[in-house]
Amino acid sequence: MKVSKSKTLDQEVDLAVKLRLLSIIKANCLHKERPKKHVVEEARRDMLDSIAYLCDIRKGGATVTATALQRDNEDTILWLAANEGIRSEVKKFTEKLLEMAREVKMENVAEVETKLLSIALEIAVERVNFYQLRLASTLELWPATFNDTKKRTKLVRFCYELRSKKAVIEAMGEKGKELWHYIYRLGAHLHAVKKLTHVATNFRTMLKIKKVEAVRFSKSDHTKSITLSDELLDPYQIVKNICTEGYGTDSRRPMTDKIMVGFVRMDIEMNIKPKLQQDRTYKSRVHAELQLADLFSRKGYTFLGEDRYVGCSKGACYFCYEYLSLHQNKFERPATHGKVLASVHGLENSTKIATQKDMTMKLRMIRQVENDIIQTLLSKVPEDRKGLFMSSNGSSVPSVDGRLKA
Repeated sequence: MKVSKSKTLDQEVDLAVKLRLLSIIKANCLHKERPKKHVVEEARRDMLDSIAYLCDIRKGGATVTATALQRDNEDTILWLAANEGIRSEVKKFTEKLLEMAREVKMENVAEVETKLLSIALEIAVERVNFYQLRLASTLELWPATFNDTKKRTKLVRFCYELRSKKAVIEAMGEKGKELWHYIYRLGAHLHAVKKLTHVATNFRTMLKIKKVEAVRFSKSDHTKSITLSDELLDPYQIVKNICTEGYGTDSRRPMTDKIMVGFVRMDIEMNIKPKLQQDRTYKSRVHAELQLADLFSRKGYTFLGEDRYVGCSKGACYFCYEYLSLHQNKFERPATHGKVLASVHGLENSTKIATQKDMTMKLRMIRQVENDIIQTLLSKVPEDRKGLFMSSNGSSVPSVDGRLKA
């Protein structure tokens, strides 16, 4: 079955508007760790996340990297993707990283670890210096930069050791939390290297990767400019439409009063409309995880070990987490920081005709975002008032756990 492009455009706008509203009203981000698997799968996923982290060489979103392993007959291919494309030097670095990791033996782990950390800090010098400057500013202690590789290595090792002192550092208050972030990020370079050497020592066959490939980045396919009209960005109308025209309206209509009470209370606190209509034209992009998910789905690639896991240098945002969770290909749920970003979208079909699967995926995302908007608004209704709006017609909540089922 084919679906006209015009129908999917309506879905894209609908999703963009509702995602934008959710990004404003959902302040509490729930961090979730990835589901635990048995030891071999955990080691493979650690390896993917570690490689991704070491490939994310610049501060900001451009080089956020995703990784996945493809089984191609008897060979294994490591795929890389980044928010704004994989640079040639990063691909070469990854090949060198794997080559050096294969040299690990029980008697030379520390030596190879030092070499791996050295090349990792060399390619990521811009990011390391950024965090070092922030750390120095917070502590008012160190010089501006560590231009010497040995000094950078010493700093990263120092921060790695401090990661065990999280509670003590965060007890310092806001300054402590800021300090902890910089310490964690710097120490994460060594943490990633240690994960790699652990795999090399205990699961050597995982490093038998024939080649490294990178998703071909295209600005026209992976980024777009979105402009939303003031008329579309009326929060009251958006919430009203969700209650009366959205997915599952039979169960939502009895809750309309409660939902609107929650909306009014939140609007009094936040003054939602000006925030929603601010910066109506913005850039949106397909995050690295979704680039790989699309590649494997579109090409029918087989994941190594049938483990449909996409590694990433950072926890998934709200959109990517839900997209992977709801996808018809049943990707594994990643770790997530839970933050709702409005400037992200799924990969658009490049042809004039979109498939039914594309339309179904967008509908699933729209329904999930609607559901989370409702849950967020209901959380503003005082417990002693919720009972005033109970109805015998339909469920009082959209789903058991606040999530739709894929």
